[in-house]
This record gives sequence, structure tokens and C-alpha cells, in this order.
Amino acid sequence: MFLLALGPTLIGGVLGVIGLTVNLLFLRLGSIQTAGLPIFSQIVMRTLIDQFS
Repeated sequence: MFLLALGPTLIGGVLGVIGLTVNLLFLRLGSIQTAGLPIFSQIVMRTLIDQFS
């Protein structure tokens, strides 16, 4: 049972690290763009997944 929960936890951790790293790279953009780009990308991915799945 522990090993089944380990996979999503590792994936979430890796994606969190990637998100924080990208956020640090966006320091030059400013706060509005840094907050807006991840939200916009989530909306686009949700639309694509709903459309093609």
C-alpha cells in the first residue's frame, strides 16, 4: 500500500521543484506575469484535455 502512494508523491514533488525553479526564472517578469502564466497554462491544458480526451 505504501508503494502505491509513493508514485504520485514523487511526481508531485518533482513537479513542485520544477514549478519553483521556473518561478525563480520569472523574477524579471514581475508579479502579475509570474502569477498569470501558470494560471493561463493550466486553463489551456484543461481545455486541451477536455477537447481531446
